[in-house]
Amino acid sequence: MDDPNSRRAAARVGQVLNQKYELRALLGSGAMGAVYRAWHPFLEREVAIKILHADLLGSKEHMSRFHRESRMASALNHPNIVSVFDGGHADDGAPYLVQELLDGEDLSKMMDRGRLGMSDAFDITLQLLDALAAAHKADIVHRDVKPENVFLVQDERGKRTVKLVDFGIGKRNSASDASFMTDPGVALGTPHYMSPEQVLAHNLDARSDIYAVGALLYHALAGEPVVNAETIDELLVKIVRDDAPSLATKRSDLPEWLVLVVDKALRRDPELRFSHATEMADAIQNRGEPTSIQIP
Repeated sequence: MDDPNSRRAAARVGQVLNQKYELRALLGSGAMGAVYRAWHPFLEREVAIKILHADLLGSKEHMSRFHRESRMASALNHPNIVSVFDGGHADDGAPYLVQELLDGEDLSKMMDRGRLGMSDAFDITLQLLDALAAAHKADIVHRDVKPENVFLVQDERGKRTVKLVDFGIGKRNSASDASFMTDPGVALGTPHYMSPEQVLAHNLDARSDIYAVGALLYHALAGEPVVNAETIDELLVKIVRDDAPSLATKRSDLPEWLVLVVDKALRRDPELRFSHATEMADAIQNRGEPTSIQIP
């Protein structure tokens, strides 16, 4: 914790926001902001609070991104999407977002322990697709589906619930996409899960999120990303130029229908992918039926 943002974030612990949210512990600090475990004494409820770093208050792009996340997440009410309860500004003007407190781990930590079995992969993917179907129905494209943004919560009976988090670079499908590549960190943030059209800064729709789900499922089952390269630039070129390798090249033991589902989600041409999240979910639940899933 030697960078200024982390020090300032830690210094907020113990503060009370708007006379109602007591910041009890710093859960993490990233490039955009810090997340705290907080307590609402009137409701006697723990929540998570995300606060934009103070040194970004002068950045219109970062302020816009934070407010965009707040509006999009609060517009969605779904069991597989993190709930947003409130928002506001701290005394120094920093915007904050109050969300449900999630206790568990993100999917990247589960994947770090090894390849996922088919049962786990299906359970997580189907819940994720259900969340995306709700977002897409609300005309929202997430644009940053990756293991770190797929949070896994377990209840006292061991039942796992997926929570899709971080709509910070999401967009309304009807909004202009022209500023996409100017958002700091967007192009380089999570390149392994970016669709070709996202790399090229083309206008995006639900099929870009479908590609990301395919890349995530491929990584979870194969134990490595779809595309690897020595540099970020080389990686982005490969995503745009080359067809994604078939999952069968990494897992010859998987059923053909599953390989076809993943390969279809990863087609470079969005017209050849599943058109929406529900279609991909149906293909998984029905074990590839109808058997007419084709990879042109």
